[in-house]
Amino acid sequence: MGKPSLTPADCQLLLAQNPPTETFGAALATAGFTEKKTAWERLRRLAHAADTPCKFVAVLLAQLSPTADPDRVLVNLERLATNFPDPADLLRTLTENPRALEILVTVMAGSQFLTEILLRTPAYFSQLVAHHNLSQVKTRADFESRIAAEIAPHPTADARLDALRRFQRWQYLRIGTCDLLGLFDMPTVTEQLSRLADTLTQTALNIVAADTGINPDGFAVLAMGKLGGEELNYSSDIDLLFISATADDRYLRLGKRLIDALTRVSAEGFLYRVDMRLRPWGKVGALVTSVETYLNYLHRHAQLWEKQALLKARVIAGDEPLGSDFLQQAEPIIFAPDAETVQADVRAMKTRIESNLRKKGRGWGEVKLGAGSIRDIEFLTQYLQLAHGDTHPDVRSRNTLDGLARLTAHGFLSADEHRVLSEGYTFLRSVEHWLQMMHFRQTHTLPTDAAALTALAQRLGFAGDDAGVHLVDHYTRHTEAIRAVYRRHFFPEESRTEPKPDSAVVERHLARLAPAYATTFPEPDIARHAALAGNLRPDHLAEVDALPLADNRWQVTVVAFDYLGELSLICGLFFAHGFDIHSGNVFTYRPPAETAADRRRKIVDVFVVSPTATGQTVSSELWQQYAAELQSLLKLLERGDVSAAQGKLAERLAGLYRRAQVDSPRMYPIDIEIDNTSEKHRTVLRIDTVDTVGFLYELTNALALAGMHIARMSIGTAGKRVSDMLHITDAHGKKITNPQTLRELRAAIVLTKHFTHMLPRSPNPAAALLRFRQFLRQLFARPNWTEELVSLEQPTVLSALTQLLGVSDFLWTDFLRMQHENLFPVLRDSAELATRKTK
Repeated sequence: MGKPSLTPADCQLLLAQNPPTETFGAALATAGFTEKKTAWERLRRLAHAADTPCKFVAVLLAQLSPTADPDRVLVNLERLATNFPDPADLLRTLTENPRALEILVTVMAGSQFLTEILLRTPAYFSQLVAHHNLSQVKTRADFESRIAAEIAPHPTADARLDALRRFQRWQYLRIGTCDLLGLFDMPTVTEQLSRLADTLTQTALNIVAADTGINPDGFAVLAMGKLGGEELNYSSDIDLLFISATADDRYLRLGKRLIDALTRVSAEGFLYRVDMRLRPWGKVGALVTSVETYLNYLHRHAQLWEKQALLKARVIAGDEPLGSDFLQQAEPIIFAPDAETVQADVRAMKTRIESNLRKKGRGWGEVKLGAGSIRDIEFLTQYLQLAHGDTHPDVRSRNTLDGLARLTAHGFLSADEHRVLSEGYTFLRSVEHWLQMMHFRQTHTLPTDAAALTALAQRLGFAGDDAGVHLVDHYTRHTEAIRAVYRRHFFPEESRTEPKPDSAVVERHLARLAPAYATTFPEPDIARHAALAGNLRPDHLAEVDALPLADNRWQVTVVAFDYLGELSLICGLFFAHGFDIHSGNVFTYRPPAETAADRRRKIVDVFVVSPTATGQTVSSELWQQYAAELQSLLKLLERGDVSAAQGKLAERLAGLYRRAQVDSPRMYPIDIEIDNTSEKHRTVLRIDTVDTVGFLYELTNALALAGMHIARMSIGTAGKRVSDMLHITDAHGKKITNPQTLRELRAAIVLTKHFTHMLPRSPNPAAALLRFRQFLRQLFARPNWTEELVSLEQPTVLSALTQLLGVSDFLWTDFLRMQHENLFPVLRDSAELATRKTK
């Protein structure tokens, strides 16, 4: 917890009736409140109920400052104090017990669902802050003994079911708090949630069996899906299957009553949503199936996906010997299909899922079903188990992480593949948990709103204002790596001979790159990059390696010799070929050691792109054309003819700019953070803004024209926003510290952003592009350029400049270069430009 920075004098001002403005700025803004006046009013009300108002406020503000949503926490804290039997006692505990306050703030910031449980039953607070008991992992026997004590005092079935619902609420709060505090890892959380569901289902069955007088012997409840694998989410449905010894109507009545007990909503809430669609014939099939009927169905009618679903089947309630015997008899049928049939069927099912997502306009950010998602890992695991489980029974496992470990132990997955899949699964399931934990909703998609994405990222442990960018970067890296493994197994026809340089080559390659490079890419990718770098020659300046991903996306790796302005050419060519850049990581070789054999610097740039046009087909021939054009432009850079390379690409882009649609000359805000403290030898730029056509191309070009070298860059997009981080130096490899240069750098980025947005309105975008760069050089050479920049902040003035730069060589040559001082007053007065003149 941070140290309270509020002095007694500041506190008195803050809690006064009319605090001065500077108090708001110093205390409330530091804590991160967006509604400062409302926050101040709530703080005053809470402080007046505390024994030591200033101490309470100081401790609270220090605790709130790193949270994702301090406004929400303050609202909930006031609600809890209002509901508490003795508000002063609550506030006294929070003031004197920092750990109790930390727990409470963490829960209220991380999950409104868990907060509502606490608000409904404030008595849970004392149990919640006793964190040493909170984090004890419960066995099923622990749950059973505790539940037995909870329901014992209640004589009726309805009262006992309500006791189960209350018990479930407390356990959700306990498990969720341990999750938020990092006391439980992801596998422990899912295991605890699954054991809780097992026990509640068994107890509910006992209650309805006693209430109906139906003996549950001969009736078994099987868990499927995530519950079967002991991988349950907070807001998951539970997939159940009912089987019986014989076809008897009493088992049907028992099954219906059990579903009602689990799903019925009372004043205490409900237990679970129940999905029974995995039974034979789905929704139209019998609710309870006899063992004989089910085995006959598996032999004659079941599709492969139904057998695949049974891989996770587990008896959780009722007649355990009956259920276990059924699963044992089903095993030979489940593992009978040959590997090729399994591969084709599982691949086809995953393809249908992704096709349906695209029809609904979903895809990127889908942590459960999309490309490189949880489902990729689950389907790959189950495919390999179905394909090899007959001859290697040890690979059979209901749990995904355990199944991956078993498949790796038997050589069906490599160690690198196991690392990619297990780390990816843990990350994506954690994201899924935290998405659902906030409001107890079945959601699996990353938010596109920048504020919501940042809040989610901070709850997941990513720090800083650019936490959302880091989350998207992690998500993208994991999903791309997962998808590559998935395609390797499901689309072996796409496999190719990977270049495998010896370890010494890889070590030399790694030695020339920043440490972050080794943590960004998996070992197979690093080996491929090293091999591609080894292919570079004076007559072969770049290697372009394009790998298809899902949703018509491509991972494109460019390894090339390093040139000033090269990155803008790479990005511009993506734009020219009709691709949007979704994410990327750019790395540049560091200066070589004196003894290095290869002293030339090289770049390793990896992007994820997709066609701008919906439905556009991308072929390997297109990437060959891209590579050829890049080679041609780099040859110009090799000769030192930078202007020719820029001009050639600008002409190539002219038509695209002309066709781009710009609804209005509105200027979008652009946030620029210049950081000279994070890195010893480089300046870090963090740029966040609305994405516009060609911006990344022009941004990198502007930096090149300013003589800046981009050593590393990470690109992130969320919805219509772009968040880029660039690590740059000057032309001599030094950090940029001169205040004047930094001002020019910031101005150049802002101008480039605005000018690029206006560019499609120019009658000649190619000419406008080239002249705009000359204009920037001239602008910064003038002593009063800051005053002239003010006029360019007006959309109408910048639009006029765009038209002027693009329409006439005469206007450019004679006015902008020769009569600069005379022209700028005219440009400032855009109304004067639009006035028709008499003779």
